[in-house]
Amino acid sequence: MRLHQHQPADTLSAKALSRLAEGIRILDIPPQPESLPCGIAVCGAETLFRLCSGYLEEIALFNRTLGLVASDCTTAEGRTEVVVRHILDSLAPWRMLAAELAARVPGRDFSADPLSLGDAGSGGGFPGLPLAMLFPGIRFSLLERMEKRCVFLQDCRAVLALENVSVVNREIEKITSGQFDAVTFRAFRPLEKKIRSALLRLLRAPDPASKSAGGFLAAWKGKAASVRAETEIMRKEGFCGTIRAEAVSVPFLKEERHLVQIAPEPEKSGYFPES
Repeated sequence: MRLHQHQPADTLSAKALSRLAEGIRILDIPPQPESLPCGIAVCGAETLFRLCSGYLEEIALFNRTLGLVASDCTTAEGRTEVVVRHILDSLAPWRMLAAELAARVPGRDFSADPLSLGDAGSGGGFPGLPLAMLFPGIRFSLLERMEKRCVFLQDCRAVLALENVSVVNREIEKITSGQFDAVTFRAFRPLEKKIRSALLRLLRAPDPASKSAGGFLAAWKGKAASVRAETEIMRKEGFCGTIRAEAVSVPFLKEERHLVQIAPEPEKSGYFPES
């Protein structure tokens, strides 16, 4: 399947969309909609390309007024940078994320009881919107305190017809606790104790009856040295949950990227160890 044959009328996006198509191929997104062995459904490469293409145009349209990304979307290079640094970066750890979600809730029927993810500090929608496009059966809540950016996110939801997405215009501390199987984020650097506590509060508690391990945080991070430094700080502050960092390869991005998964350990610290 040659997704890059879809050429945009706006030539500014031609290179960016070619990179997007190739990046989706490199990330090994299934060509057609299917259910993964773990039971989580993916939309398929063709649909994902179409949705991400539309998303790129929305970003380019609103970026100058809202400052969604640092890239200059009035240039071909800037739009290509958006694809690589934001869209493909958001999608890159998709298999890791799906595997962890399924492993923590063994035997769960995802069609009857869908997974629920919160995207904290969603901003321009990263990583929440690209992931919501890929995983149509997962419910995504984009958590954003800035009203103008929430208007943009609502616009994307409508234009792209993403029925599995909702936008929550509220500060993290004011969101109902215990409702998400995972909370994703890229915006918080470093992961400070106050922020970490607020995010952990949003996770579903373990359920021994169903053998559910409870929710976890999924942080998009950069260099391994920075991840180690943050981990050391968290341990010194008394966090005794699990912290696991895995290297992530983002197509066309020659920088270190990691997915850091963080979960409380009920046996050692109680479900809300820092509340």
